[in-house]
Amino acid sequence: MRALICITIFTLPLYIVGIFIDQKFISHSHILAIMIAILGLLNMAKPQYKGKRTETLWSTPFILFLVISVIGLIVSPFGIAILEKGLIQIIGITVMLIMVFSIVNEIRKEPRFFITAAKIAMISLGIFASIGIVQFILWNLTPWSFLVNFSFLNDLAGGIVWRDTSHTGGIYRANSLAPEPSHFVRYLGFGLGIAFIRVGMFGNQYKQYISTVFPLWSAWAIIVGTILSVSILGWGLMLIIAIMLFLLLGKLSVRQLIIGILTITVLGILLIYIAIQTEGIFFKKLQSLSLLFVDESVVLSNSIHAQDLSALVINYNYIVAKENFLSQPLFGGGLGSHSLAAVVFLPSYVYLFNIPILNTEDAASLLLRLISETGLLGLCLFMGGILWIIMRARQVIKKKMNAGDLDDVIVVSIGILASGVGVFSLYFGRTGHYYDPVFWVLIAMVVAIPMVLKVRTVRRQKYFITRRIIPFRKWAKGARSFSIARRI
Repeated sequence: MRALICITIFTLPLYIVGIFIDQKFISHSHILAIMIAILGLLNMAKPQYKGKRTETLWSTPFILFLVISVIGLIVSPFGIAILEKGLIQIIGITVMLIMVFSIVNEIRKEPRFFITAAKIAMISLGIFASIGIVQFILWNLTPWSFLVNFSFLNDLAGGIVWRDTSHTGGIYRANSLAPEPSHFVRYLGFGLGIAFIRVGMFGNQYKQYISTVFPLWSAWAIIVGTILSVSILGWGLMLIIAIMLFLLLGKLSVRQLIIGILTITVLGILLIYIAIQTEGIFFKKLQSLSLLFVDESVVLSNSIHAQDLSALVINYNYIVAKENFLSQPLFGGGLGSHSLAAVVFLPSYVYLFNIPILNTEDAASLLLRLISETGLLGLCLFMGGILWIIMRARQVIKKKMNAGDLDDVIVVSIGILASGVGVFSLYFGRTGHYYDPVFWVLIAMVVAIPMVLKVRTVRRQKYFITRRIIPFRKWAKGARSFSIARRI
C-alpha cells in the first residue's frame, strides 16, 4: 500500500498522462487513486483492522455532502439529463474520500511515512519545476523554442491534454508537463510551504530541522518555477502561503524578519521585472480583474481585449452559476448540471463578441461550481469540511509551538498546512475539479497532521519512561542495595 501511495504522490505532476474514453479524460492518477481506494477497503475488512481507531470526524461534512448531492440529483430541475454526470461525480468524490482514509491510515500505522510522503512530493515537484525552468530559458533566450515540447502526449491520449505555453507580451510562460501555466502552479503549490522554509526565508531556526530531509535544489526549483509561470494565480498563491507561514510561525526574531523581508523584496523585484518585460500585458490582465463579478451590462459597455479572456471566463461562469443557484437555492441544479445550465444562461456578450466558451464543465472555480450544482447546503458542508480540517491542524500545531516543542515533524506540518491553505484557495478561486488527486492527497496530508503530532507525543513519553525513568529506578535500587551492604 505505501509503495502505491508513494508512486501516486511522485507521479502527481504527470496528471496529463492518460487517455480519452468516450470524450472523457482518464488520468493515470485516477487509476492509481482507485487502486489505493480498493486496497484501503480490503485492509479495512481484515480482522486485524477491526477495533483500531482512525480519526474519522473530518469526513462527516463530506459524507453529508454526498448525501445532499444525491438529494440534489433527485430534485434537480434538469431531471434525468444530469443523472449520468452526477453519478460519475459522486463516484469520483467517494473514491477520493476512501483514498484519503487509506493514506491517513498508513500514516497512523507509521507516522514517519508522513515525512517520507512529503519528501517524495518535494523531489517530484522539484523535477517538474526544473523542466519548466528549462522551458522558460530555451523558449525565451534561444531559437530552440521547439525543444522541451510535450505535444506528443496529445497523440497518446487521443485529445488535447498539453498546450503550447501562452505567449504573454514578449515572454513565453513556463508550464512544464502541465496543460497550462495556471495548472503548473497548482501542482507546485503542494510544495511551496516547505520550499519557503527550506531556503531559509524564515531563518535558520526552522530551516535547520529539515535541511537534511529536503534537497535545497528542489525548494529553489519550486519557487523559481512558480515565478517563471508569469501567472497571477501563481504569484497570488505564493503570497497566500507566505502570509500563512508568518501567521503559523508566530513571533519571529529581528534576524528572521530581515531575512524574510529581503527574500520577499528580491522576489518582488524579479516579479516586477518580468511583468515589465511582458510589454504591459501583465498589468492589463490585472486591470481585467475588475470584470470578474460584474453584470452583463457592464461587460457590454466596455471594449473587450484578448487579455480580458481569463476574467470573462470566470464572469460568464459566475452569471451561469448564479442563475442555476436561484433555480434551486438549497440543493443547486445538481452535480454535473453547470454545463447544461450554461446552454440556457450564458450571457449574450459571449456570442456578440465571439468569446470562446470555456470551463462550462467545471465552472472555472470550485466555489462557483459548488454554488451552482450543490446550492447553499452543499457549499456550507464542503467548505465547512475544509475549514474544519485546516483549523484542527492549526490548533494542534500552535499548541505544540506554544509549549516550545519543535522538530522536523512540526516544521513539515507547518509547511504542509500553509500549502494546503494556498492550494485550497486556488481551487476555490480558479479550478473546478471535484476529484483532482492533487487536491485530495493534500487533504490527506493536512488531515494526518493532528494524528502525527499526537502519536509523536505519545511515543516520546514512552521513550522517556522506558529509556530514562526505568533505568534510573534500577540504578537507584542498585545504589541503595550497595549502600546497605557497605553499612553491614
